[in-house]
Amino acid sequence: MATRLVGMAPWRDLGFTSEGLERYLRRQDPCLRRYALCRADALIGVIAVRAHWLRGSYLELLAVFEEAQGEGVGSGIMEWLMAEGARVGANLWATVSASNQRARRFYERHGFVPIGEIPDLVQDGCTEILLRRPLI
Repeated sequence: MATRLVGMAPWRDLGFTSEGLERYLRRQDPCLRRYALCRADALIGVIAVRAHWLRGSYLELLAVFEEAQGEGVGSGIMEWLMAEGARVGANLWATVSASNQRARRFYERHGFVPIGEIPDLVQDGCTEILLRRPLI
């Protein structure tokens, strides 16, 4: 899974390694839930959600692999996350690389609004945008 991620934007563009992403996906963290997305026994993506973050949940990672993009998988995930997130708190949070226009449009379509910019968070010279989706 990590090998697939490092071949995709934004992870590829930000210089992530498959070793680093594998450590992230495997490490023990009681507040982080990770889910493999499968269809007919084929891996089509992954999500990671941190519970109890700023009165809600934080979507740390969302990846739908190319073969499943454009089929509503991401929208289905967002609907599920909003329903699950409302049980945890009043907000669903995410960050997106400022340069990732496709992801920014995706989050905007799902009701996320930009809260602020975070320069140099993931990589020097790159800006992430903190997004919030009110759930109640």
